[in-house]
Amino acid sequence: MAEGGARAEPDSAAGLAGVGVAAASASVSASASASAGPGVGLGFAAGAAGVRRGLGSGSATASGGARSASGPGSGPASGSGSGSASGPGPGCSGSVVAVGVEPSVSVSCVGAEPSVSVSCVGVEPSVSASSVGDEPPVSVVAVGAEPSVSVPCVGSDPSVSVPCVGSDSSGSVPRVGVDPSGSVTVVGIGDDGWDGLSAAARAVVARADVVVGAARHLALIPAGGERLPWPSPFAVGFVAESAARRRVCVLASGDPMFYGVGATLVRELGAARVTVVPAPSSTSLACARLGWPVQTVPVVSAVGRPLAALAAELTAGARVLLLSADGSTPGRAAVLLRERGFGTSALTVLEHLGGPTESVWSGTADALAAAPERRFADLNVLAIECGPGPGLSRVPGLPDDAYAHDGQLTKREIRAVTLAALGPRPGELLWDVGAGSGSIGIEWMRVHPSCSAIGFEAREDRAERARANAATLGVPGLRVVVGHAPDVLAGAPTPDAIFVGGGLTVDGVVERCWAALRPGGRLVANAVVAETEADLLRCRALYGGELTRLQVARSTPVGRFTGWRPAMPVTQWAVTKSGAEPVGSTSPTRSADATRSVEGE
Repeated sequence: MAEGGARAEPDSAAGLAGVGVAAASASVSASASASAGPGVGLGFAAGAAGVRRGLGSGSATASGGARSASGPGSGPASGSGSGSASGPGPGCSGSVVAVGVEPSVSVSCVGAEPSVSVSCVGVEPSVSASSVGDEPPVSVVAVGAEPSVSVPCVGSDPSVSVPCVGSDSSGSVPRVGVDPSGSVTVVGIGDDGWDGLSAAARAVVARADVVVGAARHLALIPAGGERLPWPSPFAVGFVAESAARRRVCVLASGDPMFYGVGATLVRELGAARVTVVPAPSSTSLACARLGWPVQTVPVVSAVGRPLAALAAELTAGARVLLLSADGSTPGRAAVLLRERGFGTSALTVLEHLGGPTESVWSGTADALAAAPERRFADLNVLAIECGPGPGLSRVPGLPDDAYAHDGQLTKREIRAVTLAALGPRPGELLWDVGAGSGSIGIEWMRVHPSCSAIGFEAREDRAERARANAATLGVPGLRVVVGHAPDVLAGAPTPDAIFVGGGLTVDGVVERCWAALRPGGRLVANAVVAETEADLLRCRALYGGELTRLQVARSTPVGRFTGWRPAMPVTQWAVTKSGAEPVGSTSPTRSADATRSVEGE
């Protein structure tokens, strides 16, 4: 039995509200009385399963006036609650906050009208009140619940406010997960299954009409309701369709917003239609076991992504976490490390993190690469502590010999200046027109993991070479499209920056690039021969921007001495699109030779 009550003597208060609250499974009662003024009684209970309610008794009497208020009811619950009341005024206010625990209740008499506020998570509150000649305002805030409010009043205008997650402006309160917007709730679950879920997460799963998830996730929760495994190939459209009619809960590994389905659902449905209840991510659990500060550790995912992305993070002394696609991922990663010169790196494979069968394996990349038959549990995270090795900087200007090429390569010093002019920022997209070996797009993407690039290349053999270079240098996401500019540019996503390294003399290339570039975007073009340099002069006259002459000389032996051998000069045009019309009025005249494609030397 749990009871919450409040009483005020005639000489201290003239009206009172009593509130009783309990959690688990007992009965609840609340009472209030005063010599004059209205009163409201409210009992409230939250069961272990998350959905129980009880309305206690409350009463108030007034001498010399016909005023009364009562709220009868009962409900099974267990737990305890407490209540108190004080104050010199003729009225009172009360508040309750219950989140699956044993809340405390306070009631103080401050005015002529009783005010009761109830906030609850995962329960179904019910409130009733009656009043003669007064206005009892009642406020119920229900998160993930189904509130029911009834306030019959005689001779007064009751004020009732019921804000509820999933309700609309019409005042109707639909079931959780069943509203006009088709919202869904995504619950993160770990390898510890049902026992590891919070009370709020359990309540969401227990209330759901449909639970969607991978087969291994569905096996971790109690039976009941409809269970739907993800389709193959993976798709989320049916989730929104189901949510329009029924309560839908989606299960996801750990934190659904960290390389998880939560991010996919938000992208497809919008943030307003997706509620996420996260659990600890595998990254957090791994760092906790290893004693690594989470914010200092780069994370690479091999789940549905190329393992080659790991190469971008390899440098002596670096710590890296790799989210494995399956039990073969650690062995394949060890082979990659050995091939890149990091065979002495220390590896730790953490299997079934947080679960009853959690285990750890430790060794070196060389040792694991030499045992190709070794397979781990599919649920594993690989921790890498890089040993000595030939790591490459993320700063643009990689050595020329880092690339395979046939001579179509923007040389190191010119490449560094070109990337500086393009100014890559996190999340931005580059068009590399005339990609050649892919060096500009590759180093753009190496600046930040969220940078992306599309290379456009007329020759298939060069496109293949650019893709291979991208994989070797840790940015396998570089997209290379084969075709001739400007036609091949049609339909490509809007770029934040464009580099024209080839096809500058082809009619329409610069115009198409300028039209596609977003306002504030940067366009950079390099010219080596006189004809393309003349085109840059005309482009500057039409669009504005700056021209720069770049020349590099390298030392070379001259007999017993050292001299300088200059490379061909490069003219660079760089312009930022302001959104205004071009400064000129006519299109630049193009060379009759419209087939030349020269990448800056």
